[in-house]
Amino acid sequence: MNKGKNNIAINTLYKYTKTKNMVFKNTPLLFIILFVIIVSQQACKEKIAVPYFVHIDSVNLASTNYDNHGSVSKKITDVWLYSDNVFYGAYVLPANIPFINNNSKKFEIRAGIKENGIDARRMEYPFYFLSSNTVDWPVGTYKTIIPEVRYRDNTKLLIHEDFEIGTNFITQNNSVGVNILSGVNAFEGAASAQLSLNTTNYIADIFIDKDLYLNPNLNYFVELNYKCNIPFEVNLIGKTSTTTTVHALGGVNPSANWNKIYFNATNLINNVKANSYKLNIKSVLPVGSINGSIELDNIKLVGLQ
Repeated sequence: MNKGKNNIAINTLYKYTKTKNMVFKNTPLLFIILFVIIVSQQACKEKIAVPYFVHIDSVNLASTNYDNHGSVSKKITDVWLYSDNVFYGAYVLPANIPFINNNSKKFEIRAGIKENGIDARRMEYPFYFLSSNTVDWPVGTYKTIIPEVRYRDNTKLLIHEDFEIGTNFITQNNSVGVNILSGVNAFEGAASAQLSLNTTNYIADIFIDKDLYLNPNLNYFVELNYKCNIPFEVNLIGKTSTTTTVHALGGVNPSANWNKIYFNATNLINNVKANSYKLNIKSVLPVGSINGSIELDNIKLVGLQ
C-alpha cells in the first residue's frame, strides 16, 4: 500500500476520533494510528486464494469382471471431494464444487450413496474405489467432468442373485413363489424376478438357503434393484446354537420405476454376532389392496475380505 493511502487512512481515523470520541475515548491516538498502518500494509501483502471449480452431473460405475462384482447398476447420489488431503465436502448431484489446489494438481472424487435409502444418511460407499483426477483448467473457472469409479478389487460377492438361470430363493410361511420375468419384462440382462400378491396369496416370505459366515469386524452391504407398488422388508436371519431370529436391515417403499437401494449390514452384524445368517425378503399385502407386485434384480451381499 502506498504512502498516500496510509495518510488518507490516518486522517480519516483522526477526524473520526474527534467527532466520535465515545468510540475511542480511552484509546491513545498514536496506538490507533500505528495499528491502522500495520493492518493496512499486511492486507496489501496477502494474496486471496482463488479456487478451481468443478461441475459434476453424474458418476459412472466402470464395468469390471461380472463374476467378481456383478451388475454395474448404481444409484450414486453424492460426491465427496478431496484435494491435497483436504476434505472439501459432500455434494448432492448435480453439483458445482469450489476447491483450492496449490501443490499436487490432483483431486479425488469418492462416490456417495444414501445409506438404507434415507436422505439424511449419506455416506461414501466403501466398495467403490475413488476417481483420481488432475486440475488442467484455469484457476477461477469451471470444468465439467464425469468421474468414473469401480468396485474395489477386494470386494467379494457373498450373494449374487441375478435370476439369469433361475433363482436360489425358496419360500416359507405360505409365501407366494418367485416368478421369473424374461425378455422385455426383465430389468437387466435376460431375466429378473417378480413376487405377485393378492387377497388369497397375500404373503411374500423368501430366503436364500445359504449359510453366510460373516466377520463382525468387516463391512457388509446388501444391494438390490427393485420396482414395486407395495412396501417390503429386507432382513438377515441370524442363527445361533439355540435361536433363529429375524433382524431387519430396512424397508423399501413403493417405486413405480426401477430403483436401487444400499442396505448397511455392518452394524447389525457387529451387534448380533450370530453364528450364521441367511438373506430374507418379506412383504404382506397392505390392508385394502387387491393385489401387489414386487420386482427384483441384481441382489448382492457384498463384503470387503
